[in-house]
Amino acid sequence: MARTSNISIFQNTRLFVIYSLVFFLWAVLPGCKPKQSPPVQIIQEDGRAVGLRIASADITHIELAVDKNHTHILGNFEKDGNTIVFRSVVPLSAGLTYAVWQGSKQVYKVNIPNTVKKTVELIAIYPKADTLPENLLKMYFEFSKPMRAGQSLDNIKILNNKGDTLNDVFLNLQPELWDTSGRVLTLWLDPGRIKRDLLRNQWLGNPLKQGERYTVIVSEDWKGIGGSFLAQSYKKMFTAGKRDDAAPDINNWKLEIAKPGTQEPLVITFPEPLDHFLLAEMLSVANTSKQDLYGEIQVSNNDRTLKFIPNKPWQAGTYTLQADALLEDLAGNNLNKLFDRDIKKDVRRDKVMYERKFVVK
Repeated sequence: MARTSNISIFQNTRLFVIYSLVFFLWAVLPGCKPKQSPPVQIIQEDGRAVGLRIASADITHIELAVDKNHTHILGNFEKDGNTIVFRSVVPLSAGLTYAVWQGSKQVYKVNIPNTVKKTVELIAIYPKADTLPENLLKMYFEFSKPMRAGQSLDNIKILNNKGDTLNDVFLNLQPELWDTSGRVLTLWLDPGRIKRDLLRNQWLGNPLKQGERYTVIVSEDWKGIGGSFLAQSYKKMFTAGKRDDAAPDINNWKLEIAKPGTQEPLVITFPEPLDHFLLAEMLSVANTSKQDLYGEIQVSNNDRTLKFIPNKPWQAGTYTLQADALLEDLAGNNLNKLFDRDIKKDVRRDKVMYERKFVVK
C-alpha cells in the first residue's frame, strides 16, 4: 500500500488535495514517439536515482505504478512550492522509463539514465603464479577504481577442489589494509594457522594443504565508491606447493648487466617469486659515489624478474644493488629471518640493508 499525506494548497481555498504516488513501469515500444521533455527532475544521491521532482501547478492527482493494475511502490512525498518531491523507498531502476499518470491519463514520461555502471575491474590478483607455497602469507587484490572498505571477507572466498568454501582462512582485520588510493587490498592468510607452534595451527591446521587445488572467487556484488560495482565475478585457480622455509638470499639472484653507454635494463632473476609490491619499493641501485640512480622498475615473470631501466646511460664502473632487509617472499620470509621460525634454533640477522656489487664494463 502506498503512503499518502495531506498537502495544503493555499489558493484561496480550504480544499486539501491528496497526492497518491506510485510507479508505473513503461515499456517503450518501437515507433512510439516520446513526449517533449517533461517538467520532471530526477533526484540523484550516491550515483542512484532515489526520487522525482514533479511540476504540479496544474495537477490535482498523480499516480505512478509498476504495472497496468497500478500496483503501488512505497515512497514518501512532500509539497515544495509548485512541485511535488517524491522519494522512493527503493531506488528507481537505471535504464528504465517511468510514466507519470493523472487518473487514466499519462501526463509525463521520464527515463532514468544508467548513471551507475559496472565500471570497476579487478586488474590482478597477486601472487600471479599457478603454484603457491603451502604457507602462503598474503594476497593482493588490485582494482581499477576505489572499492568500499570493510566488505572484503563478504566478497572474497577460497574454495577447495570439491567446491566447498574454506572457513577462517583470511585474517579479519578492521580496518582493512587498503593502500592510500583505495584500489589495492592486502589480505593476510591467518598467521595463527601458519605458525606451527601456535594453538590455532594445532587446532585447525594450515589454511592450505600441499598438493590441493584451490579457487579464489571475488564476487561481482562488491560495490565500489560512488555506487559502481564489479563488471563480473573473478576467479584465480592455484595449487598449493611445498612449504617455503628458506629466506631470500641476495647472493642467489642472477644479474644480467647492461653495457656502458646504453640504457639497457639491469635484469634481476630470483629463484622464487617475491612479494609483488615490496619488490617495486625495496630494491635500488647506487653508483660508485653511493648515490641512488633514478629509473623505471618493471616486475614480470610472475614476480620472479625485475628490470631496472636507468634514466641516463650506464657509465663504466662498479655499482651496488641494494635490497631492504624487509623484502619478503610469498611465505613472509624476509632477508633477515623466516616468518615461521624456531626462535631457539634459527638465526635472526638484524641488518637494515643488503648489498651486492656488480660491474658495468
